[in-house]
Amino acid sequence: MRKVFTVIAALAVNAAAFAQTIDFKMDYKQNSTYTQKMDMDVMMDIGQEGQGNMEQPLAMAFIYTIKTDKAAANGDIPFTANMKMENDMMPNAEEFNNNKFVGHFSKGAPVFDKVEMASVPAEAQEQLKEAFSKVLSQFPTEAKKVKVGESFTYNNLPVSMGGMDFGGKDMVITYTLKKVEGNKATFDVLLDSPLEVSTQGVNMKGKMKMTGTMIYLTDAKYVPSQDLDIDATFSMAEAGVTVGMKGKTIMTTTVAPN
Repeated sequence: MRKVFTVIAALAVNAAAFAQTIDFKMDYKQNSTYTQKMDMDVMMDIGQEGQGNMEQPLAMAFIYTIKTDKAAANGDIPFTANMKMENDMMPNAEEFNNNKFVGHFSKGAPVFDKVEMASVPAEAQEQLKEAFSKVLSQFPTEAKKVKVGESFTYNNLPVSMGGMDFGGKDMVITYTLKKVEGNKATFDVLLDSPLEVSTQGVNMKGKMKMTGTMIYLTDAKYVPSQDLDIDATFSMAEAGVTVGMKGKTIMTTTVAPN
């Protein structure tokens, strides 16, 4: 059963003056501290052959802190960052929290110069570095002009983490610009895709759907909030386990000068 919780925990990943057209682009500013928190609160309905079903709540949070320094002459912006996981159901989560990422943003894309995660195995370090890179570039870093009613898709989810391989190639997120009010653009968000995960000899197949809204500030060029409902079903044939998962994930981001 712990493998089930481990897999689920790992599942736990932007102007009206222009005729309702905006330039959508994430843009990290120099000498600033970005704090992003993703809260996940779901209820799982777990069934196992011969044992019936049980309900199990799962609450966890990921906190990312990114501190930028003065931009270099070439425009690159140095940063130091940390990722932290809070989850009472995974007592070993603390070993992942002692980390430090040092790098720079080059044309908006993160480049890691040094990663410090002494208590994490080398293979897991590479997977966590990839996952964090996805977090730092989870929205397009090249401007996209979007009109109200128009959509664009993005596929930048982690495909491996903590020894688990995800079927991330089909996990495409669709953003549709719903309205623009001053400097605030509201997007509808949709992810509806098959889901495949394998870890420690256990294969999981199913589907996941996430729907909700995202707010993007056109002047500050970042996403202060994203609110998504989750509906997923999957099974682990080897373990004789089926899982239904419903809940919500809320992401908030704040920015402050250093």
